[in-house]
Amino acid sequence: MFSANADVTSIGPDMLSGSVLFALALFTGWAFFSWWAFRAHQRSSVKFNPVVDTQHGNADGKMYSQKISQAQVLVVYASATGQSRKLATDYVAHINNTKFVCCDFNDFCNLYNHANHPTLKYVLFIASTAGDGEAPETVAKSWQALQQSGLQLPRRVCTATLALGDRNYPQYCAFGLALAVWLRREGFTELFPPVTVDKLQRFDIERWYEQLAQVPELSVVESIPTADIWRLTHREELNPGSNGSPLYHLAFKPTLGTLPTWMPGDVVDVQLPDGSARTYSIASLPEDGAIELVVRQVQLPNQQLGVGSGWLTERIDGGSQIQLEIRSYPQFHPPEASQPLILIGAGSGYAGLRAHLKHRAKTPGTRQWLIYGERNRINDAIFIKETQALRELGTLLTTNRVYSRDGISNGDISCDIGNERYVQDVIRNQKARLQQWLMAGACIYICGSKQMGDEVLKAVAAVTGESVFQLLQSQNRIKAELY
Repeated sequence: MFSANADVTSIGPDMLSGSVLFALALFTGWAFFSWWAFRAHQRSSVKFNPVVDTQHGNADGKMYSQKISQAQVLVVYASATGQSRKLATDYVAHINNTKFVCCDFNDFCNLYNHANHPTLKYVLFIASTAGDGEAPETVAKSWQALQQSGLQLPRRVCTATLALGDRNYPQYCAFGLALAVWLRREGFTELFPPVTVDKLQRFDIERWYEQLAQVPELSVVESIPTADIWRLTHREELNPGSNGSPLYHLAFKPTLGTLPTWMPGDVVDVQLPDGSARTYSIASLPEDGAIELVVRQVQLPNQQLGVGSGWLTERIDGGSQIQLEIRSYPQFHPPEASQPLILIGAGSGYAGLRAHLKHRAKTPGTRQWLIYGERNRINDAIFIKETQALRELGTLLTTNRVYSRDGISNGDISCDIGNERYVQDVIRNQKARLQQWLMAGACIYICGSKQMGDEVLKAVAAVTGESVFQLLQSQNRIKAELY
């Protein structure tokens, strides 16, 4: 190690001049980038642009015309993490009738809402609730615009609403219920009162199908298949001796058939014995031969374990039959390989980052920067050998591990005792590097708790400035998988 004095004395006039020129160049480049971002945001803020029809690859909706003119049933999903989308697409696929059309809430507001619907009879809404009873971020603008413009569909159309939520939150299913109230006020006939679903509870979903069955045209003749059966093949505590709650690495393989495929960023719904489900980020790739998870064991004040984490980390064994259902989560899928990737997470949020790191390692020349936070360096440096191997491979260019109980930043250059205790501290302290990466087109992916995610977003906004931050969001270069 070098002393502080040695570092200072080794800096000559030429090195100092070079450092000043580099800093000046970076400042000038960032100033221009910020000005350009401000102008771009001004232009994009003049009017609200309809969302492109990503499902069919056509922005003006021409490919919808034939389906719309013949559709009798629209199944509209407003999804935060893909749950609503999967329920909607599964239902339409099982019906197997061309008169049933499935669409995203954005497409419905911007395309279907302004089209001719001579044969339309029913619109079924499947709506998730996000945050404190809000519409999912992906549809928030469309929902706001729809309330202002009104629904252009003929009032002979009947509606029904399936509202997804979690009873642990005070505003349970609030968006779906608010949507149902608004539809009634708009003058549409409601087929039946809204059906609420708690944590994908199978019983609640069955109530929805039972209500639909009262309308012969909407009835599902056969039950929609449930999740596949898997078995536990590996379970390991990652942080024995930690003063925090245990973290477990688990792996599952299907009992029958071949391993299905998935993308980095996808999630899995685990069906629990009580009929509810818990959602976890997939921490592996199909090439690994198993679905791998990183699960924090939740320890409640009454000495009990969380329902989902306790069951996974202590109660199941190799002979248990576990129902898992992979769910696509396009909002967290990888960017182009040419784009640098900044991965930020803490605790069990490493799961969602790990899949991306493994995926990008398959493509030489990709550039990654990992910022990860835990409690204690001695016991909580999970998957450290994996990240060291990626550093040696050359795809993981920069690593910052921070430990809130140590105050130690295990950075890519050295271990510094300083004020970096949380991942958001790294962002603030690494301002120049972050700006460099963003100017090079980098995307920011965040995985972990919502509290951590909110702090990270605040730090990024503070470092970039509001105009650049909003531009990054509009370009879909900031993505989060939070819980």
